[in-house]
Amino acid sequence: MSGIRKTKYINLAVCFLLMIMVYVAMVTFMPKMSLWSRSFGNGSDDYIDLKPGMEVSYSFASPVDRLTGIRLFFGELTDKDIVARTDASVILTDSEGNEVFSSEATSVCQDVFDTGSLELEQGQTYTLTYRLEGADEFTDKMKIGVTDDGALAFEIRGSYNGVASKITFLIIYSVICAAVLLYVWFYGDNDPVRTGFCDKFILGVGVFLSVVLINQYFDLFMIGRAGIRMLDSILEGKLFSFFDYAYLQEVIRGSERDFFEIPYSTVTYIIVAVIMIPFRFFTDGNIGFGSIANLMVLYLDVIVAALFLWSVRLTQKICDACGMPSEYKRSVKYLYSFSSVMLLITIGSGQIDIIYLIIMMFAFPLYYKGRYRLFSLVTAIAVAVKPIPLMVFIPVILLVNKKVKDILINTGICLSVTLVFKFLFEKGTGYDTIWNIISSRYTVIGRVTDRKAGEISLFLIAFAVICLASFIKRIDTSDKKAVLYHSMLVIFVTYASFAAFVNWHSQWLIPLVFSFSYLMPFIAENKRILLVEYAMELLIFLVSGLTYGTVYMIEFGLLAEDGFAFRGVSICEALSNAVSSADTILITLLAAVSLFLAACFVIRNPYRNADAGQIKAADYAVDRSMAVGRIFVYFLILLISYWLYCYTG
Repeated sequence: MSGIRKTKYINLAVCFLLMIMVYVAMVTFMPKMSLWSRSFGNGSDDYIDLKPGMEVSYSFASPVDRLTGIRLFFGELTDKDIVARTDASVILTDSEGNEVFSSEATSVCQDVFDTGSLELEQGQTYTLTYRLEGADEFTDKMKIGVTDDGALAFEIRGSYNGVASKITFLIIYSVICAAVLLYVWFYGDNDPVRTGFCDKFILGVGVFLSVVLINQYFDLFMIGRAGIRMLDSILEGKLFSFFDYAYLQEVIRGSERDFFEIPYSTVTYIIVAVIMIPFRFFTDGNIGFGSIANLMVLYLDVIVAALFLWSVRLTQKICDACGMPSEYKRSVKYLYSFSSVMLLITIGSGQIDIIYLIIMMFAFPLYYKGRYRLFSLVTAIAVAVKPIPLMVFIPVILLVNKKVKDILINTGICLSVTLVFKFLFEKGTGYDTIWNIISSRYTVIGRVTDRKAGEISLFLIAFAVICLASFIKRIDTSDKKAVLYHSMLVIFVTYASFAAFVNWHSQWLIPLVFSFSYLMPFIAENKRILLVEYAMELLIFLVSGLTYGTVYMIEFGLLAEDGFAFRGVSICEALSNAVSSADTILITLLAAVSLFLAACFVIRNPYRNADAGQIKAADYAVDRSMAVGRIFVYFLILLISYWLYCYTG
């Protein structure tokens, strides 16, 4: 056996043993850690005098499955109280009066009672009682906290047991372990023929887990439902009054407020309507929750997964338009497809942003061929789907257009589709009402301007500087490689600033990962930058989790048990349990890391010197192991999140 092969077997064995140890830890003592618990209380600032022979109690529905501690509230202590003794007890009984926990309280200083890991029935009624039997000569009375109506005030701490059946966690864990073992076996191997199956399997695991574990159920349901509703409007000859038609249908049905939210453009819903044609044979736009809705959500999630895989192939169109060598193409494909954030944004979040990205992938080859007006027209369709690509278009068109007339013409073309559809479709009482409902929650413009320096948005300052620098920058448009680098550079810097200064939704960051995939091969020799990008992807997950809990997980996942919703502590809440300022730290770190990466690409620009653009084909090859390894950030988040669902949710 060769030395290299022997080392591989040793690494594989060590990795396998570690995975067994981690699994044992995750199913035994880790679920009992205090990080996964929450506090619930009914306390107030009221106190009553409690004398020996008296008791005070409170009945409550248990908010947790497992009780770990009880805390009571006593009045301000004096020197005598500190040395005084009491003969008291804390008693917890169930709805039938059976005692499930009791503890002696020998002093008023004893206000916290450890219950161990006491199993309760979540939602069932329990009664907590503090009974004072007697006190020594120093304490003739004591003050104990009560609610406004005189019942016992207290705080309890506990956690949830998760789903009843936990076998799926073992299955998911085994699938991820198989991917890890394959990765370890081929670590350091950059031969695409030898590693082909390994890489496809690892990516396949990422796509599979994204489909079956997580999705934004309600978002996908509403997107699909609106697409079917548009088909209804076409069949009834009311396409041009789609929003009025949709609004009226919800009024007739007496729908709840959320069902009036149709937040995307007409162009978006036309595309979705085409996708939803098969479902129009089974249901209409009045579809409600049920088995057909579940099937529709799964269908849409699979469609998004298929679009993602298609976009992986489309990455090559841009490379071909710029005459990039095969080493560069392969590097871009690996950097794009194995991005943890890209998998979360597209399949995991179940968002339709992948549609505008695919349109941009058809637009950019036109840009690099110098066909700027046609590029602007195709981009106009992407902007009509969602306005986010407009922040891509403006700086890249300023790179190549230096005449005001050209800039205005191309910008007008880019906005044309949006303006035409707004004039034809987006009007009327229904449209105004729907968009008033949506804007009452938030708007993209509001998010862009919410973090400020004085009265000025930090992002808008950064974006203005980027646009000015793009306009001033002089590049040889015949050098397609130089144009490729600089265009992707301004996109990355724009969205790095966006990630740093805007309260974003994760799907808004697609251009950040997209542009990174095309930039990194230009400076492939510096592997440490990839390590920084690992950190950025992890921080995007965590900062996203500050708002959305466990990354839209698992209560909406296809493996979720019927009637079970994730109630437990998310990853970010656990971090906050450990460090109170975790939110601020994570947001600050993400801003620092994203801006640091932007600075690296600016400083390491290979086209800063006249002779620096002569990059050899082999120089574009990004280390395969480093690029593929980025997907394990996603696997880690998925695994922890699914473990939380199964054991602490």
